[in-house]
Formats: sequence, structure tokens, C-alpha cells
Amino acid sequence: MELTPLEIEQIRASNVAVGLQVHGEVWQLVVRGNECSIGVSDETLPREVRLQALQEMREINASLGALGELLGASGISA
Repeated sequence: MELTPLEIEQIRASNVAVGLQVHGEVWQLVVRGNECSIGVSDETLPREVRLQALQEMREINASLGALGELLGASGISA
């Protein structure tokens, strides 16, 4: 079964929308990771707060790493 030109354009538009959503999510993770990094380095903060920031930063890095592996496996690279 062959797709019509309209169906092809609908698929392309959906792909763009998904790409924009993923970009937004990744950007939020990067920003939050930077905030956590600042928190980890801020020695004026209580130790518990710094440890929480470190844990969150590790989780963010793991998420970004997994996403990178997924994209790499699908042939997409930075």
C-alpha cells in the first residue's frame, strides 16, 4: 500500500512535533543538571541538600546517556 502525498506530509509533521517535544525535554534536563551542579558545588548549602543535588544530577546524566544510546542505535548522532 502506497501513502498519498498528504499522508506523507502528516507523518513528517508528526515527526517534527515529536522532535520538538524531545528537544524541549532534553533542554529541561540539561538546565536542571546545570542547576544541580551548582548546588553540589555550593558549600554554603547543607550537606543533605548537596547530596540530593548530586543524586538528581546522576539521574539526569543517566537519562541523557540512555537517550544518547537510543538515538545512536537509531542512526542519529550529534
